[in-house]
Amino acid sequence: MNYTEIFIKLGDGQTCIYKKGGGLVLKEASLIAFSKKGKRITTIEVGDSAKELLGKTDGSIWVEAPFKNGVIKDLELAKLLLSKFLSLALPDGKRKIKATFLVNCGLKAEEKRDYELLAISTGIYSYSFIPNIMACLVGTGTNVEDVSGKMIIDFGTDCTEVAVVSKCGIVNGYSIELGGSIIDNAISSSIFETFNIVISDVNAEKIKKEIGSLHNNDVANVTFTGYDALTRLAKENTVFARDLYQIFDVFYEKIIDGIEIVLNQLSADLLNDIAKNGIYLCGGNSNVTGIESYFKKRLNVPIITFEQPELVCMEGAKILSTNAKLLQKIVTNN
Repeated sequence: MNYTEIFIKLGDGQTCIYKKGGGLVLKEASLIAFSKKGKRITTIEVGDSAKELLGKTDGSIWVEAPFKNGVIKDLELAKLLLSKFLSLALPDGKRKIKATFLVNCGLKAEEKRDYELLAISTGIYSYSFIPNIMACLVGTGTNVEDVSGKMIIDFGTDCTEVAVVSKCGIVNGYSIELGGSIIDNAISSSIFETFNIVISDVNAEKIKKEIGSLHNNDVANVTFTGYDALTRLAKENTVFARDLYQIFDVFYEKIIDGIEIVLNQLSADLLNDIAKNGIYLCGGNSNVTGIESYFKKRLNVPIITFEQPELVCMEGAKILSTNAKLLQKIVTNN
């Protein structure tokens, strides 16, 4: 049968689509801007274009994320968003689509059913599901088929997933409802308390990406613009990484608490494997200065990081797109 094979990650913060033989064909914010009249919803913008409208629309246009903590919170908006993304990623639109969805591990039956309805309603003729964290581990280049245990952490926008994998299956997994959006909100609050300046979520995220650090004496800095809370006039100031250190320290210490919960449930053999193999860190919020030494000091195991951690899952999709046998094993075992 003539079809197009794709891998879809509908992340809380970002959606990625990988096309077999075509590479990464879409990487956009998981946002939709829309207007509503009665029950009729009209799409205005999607993806990064919708993100640019955050905080800039009147009451007639909403900008929302249809996904939260790895599940679909608004199925109708999710249908509109995915339909538009598919038309952008696959402009020819002639072949049938066979899709593998990269989803959070431990989805409940009703949550997976929502994804099935989403696939059917957007014209995907064949679909399957694998844990996104498994795709991430494949993307690290490690052998997921052997019996040796590996631990991987995926730092997302709304939640962080921790998993231990052996023989293509998740031995133990844990989803922590702590994601990068919490850091963004804390940065906004800190800027307000320190400078009496209100900044947007987009601006807070930019500050995080530019100077986020787990070194308590980091002198990196960035100039930002917001508006004065009293005068409502534009105001510029500079913030240093060391001034935001406590935000990052508190956040990642909580993640480490979650990791330790998983480690304490493992057998001695698996603990030995992890001590030897290390812990893999991926997802956009693992791209913070000093994270490797910070985690190594607290967990006393090797820590493996990546230059583009947010794309490790798509590297896994690339590998799985050419290895149907391995893909089927992961589908079956999870």
